[in-house]
Amino acid sequence: MKFATFCLVAGLIPAVPAVADNVPPSPAAWAAQMGDFSANSLPARSPEHFVGFLNAGTEPEFHQQRLNNLSEPAYWGRATDTLASPGFVGNMAAVATPQTAFAWAQAMMDPRFYEAMASVLGDPAKWARWSQASLSPASYQPFAKPFDPALQARWQSQMQSPANWQAMFNPIVASPLARPAAQ
Repeated sequence: MKFATFCLVAGLIPAVPAVADNVPPSPAAWAAQMGDFSANSLPARSPEHFVGFLNAGTEPEFHQQRLNNLSEPAYWGRATDTLASPGFVGNMAAVATPQTAFAWAQAMMDPRFYEAMASVLGDPAKWARWSQASLSPASYQPFAKPFDPALQARWQSQMQSPANWQAMFNPIVASPLARPAAQ
């Protein structure tokens, strides 16, 4: 009886998200958001956002951007800085709600969720983009990037940057790395 009452009451309580749902508009924007630990829990917050992430995450553009991000020192600086930020706790708290658990439990029983995933994964246009991406030089560029002297110089300057040392030795002070670099 107590469990049934809890389920009824928990289902009626409106969810108040601790973090705003800023849905990225493109696969490259999704890849950038995944490195921001104060805002990367969006796919886990609801099945609808997960299907959107699945759609973006299975695009060649997403993986090209992800591989480029992994070799850039500024990406790692921002990622580790947001991992130590207070926004990280709010980001994880946004997932740990009864409404999220009930939404996922409902999605596991809803055939429309599986149909949406199957339509994303079985999209013939997506398969064609993957076959075209295998012929694109942009797909192979990240593998040659470690040999670029400019990238090695960026890693060296990033390791000697006072902003990195400030973030490492005084995590309470807001770091300049948390702000995205001007592009």
